[in-house]
Amino acid sequence: MASYSQISSLLLVLLLLPYACVSSSSGSGGRPPLFPKVALDLYYDSLDMASANFLIRFLPYIYENDLIDMVNLKLVPYAQARIQGKSVVVCKRGSEDCLISRVAICSMKYLHQDEAMELIYCISHFITKSIAKNWEMCFELMRLEEKRVKECFTGYEGKQLDYQYVKEISNVIHGVGHLPWITIDQVQVKNQEMKSLKTSICKAYKGDKSEVCGEKIGHPKTSGSRSAGGHGALGRHI
Repeated sequence: MASYSQISSLLLVLLLLPYACVSSSSGSGGRPPLFPKVALDLYYDSLDMASANFLIRFLPYIYENDLIDMVNLKLVPYAQARIQGKSVVVCKRGSEDCLISRVAICSMKYLHQDEAMELIYCISHFITKSIAKNWEMCFELMRLEEKRVKECFTGYEGKQLDYQYVKEISNVIHGVGHLPWITIDQVQVKNQEMKSLKTSICKAYKGDKSEVCGEKIGHPKTSGSRSAGGHGALGRHI
């Protein structure tokens, strides 16, 4: 059971989550981009501490630096899961690991992308504080309608998504010994420092990147950020 002080500190961090993030399509007025976005895939394990710590740095950085407008971001849990028999998914850290992974994939299916990312960010905070069992509080903190997501992660659909994800990752990161695992346009990113990651994204993107990348690639913008003024947990953790 989480202590009162642990829950109180998380409440202070999470109550101001930026629920109204600008979507990645808003900058173009609904017009399709002239150049394809960069495929940015992050493979991780839901209860892996290194993955959780990375997520709470990675997600704010991607949004605060407007890199979200240049990428198709895909989070893929179950990095160290396996299929037993014909269709049973077995997670490295047990059933709770699989459950939280199903929450992630169901939220990505039924919530707006920004809401799903914030939910995963919130749950990752609980994991880093060693109170992962209280992750369901994130729905309340974010005032999310959880019915569709809950029906998914507690039912047959979630188990089917389990299988699809694990089957996919087994063809991508077979034998990987460390997490998280990041690819840009299906090529592994070896240096996962945030500034190096931004440099890699900027190099891969073929469209107009002067506003986001500038001449000093890798340095956060000091003005014009979608979280200017420091509102929200994603902004405060860069």
